[in-house]
Amino acid sequence: LDTLVNAYEVFCDFDHTQLKLIEPLRAMRIIHYMGWVAKRGSDPAFVRNFSWFAEDNYWEQQILALKE
Repeated sequence: LDTLVNAYEVFCDFDHTQLKLIEPLRAMRIIHYMGWVAKRGSDPAFVRNFSWFAEDNYWEQQILALKE
């Protein structure tokens, strides 16, 4: 993270208070992706390409990621 911020600051000032947004935005990305995939549940290609979506292990991993 320090390397990324330092490299960014070569071009522009960085507001370090925005670092607190990393985890909420990460959680939003995870939830948005799961919603995007779920909307495709009626697509015939869905089960073939996203078979892991209905598995308990997938959801357990997502819950753990959100808790972290």
